[in-house]
Amino acid sequence: MNLRRALSIAPVHIGTALLTLIIGSAATLLWQRTHALSYCDVALNPQRYHGRIITVRARAIFGSTGIYLYEDCDPTAALVSLVELDGAPPAFQGPSYVEDVLVEGSHSEMKQAEAIITGRFDGKYSMGCWSPSFHIAAIRIELVSPLTDVPVNPSSESGLRTKH
Repeated sequence: MNLRRALSIAPVHIGTALLTLIIGSAATLLWQRTHALSYCDVALNPQRYHGRIITVRARAIFGSTGIYLYEDCDPTAALVSLVELDGAPPAFQGPSYVEDVLVEGSHSEMKQAEAIITGRFDGKYSMGCWSPSFHIAAIRIELVSPLTDVPVNPSSESGLRTKH
């Protein structure tokens, strides 16, 4: 009799466990989306977030050599992060970053969008002089705005070309 009763309530327990898993996953995704850190908070406090998995919302710039996060957080430093998919081979090449993001030229192939990125933050990636200061090994990238062209002369935007 006990075996028959146990078999009759097993689907209820399995269903409850499955429902709990689905609700937990949905709640986690919702929490990550609504509790993304400010990129400026992360970039201005790299030691606090170094080595941690973070979720950050920022302007992502898509160039021929990679994805870069940039917000105008500091009056003198660009505080750019290189974003690469976790486990992917390194895409960063110093001269290409300078040409793609910082030097005058044609930028019609460059796109930008607001994005939410989750990944491991490296706050000690480089000194940041003419290269990205930080790195994020992304495990999730979600665009939350449409892709648009990066202006041909972004120097009109506060600080993009005047900082390094």
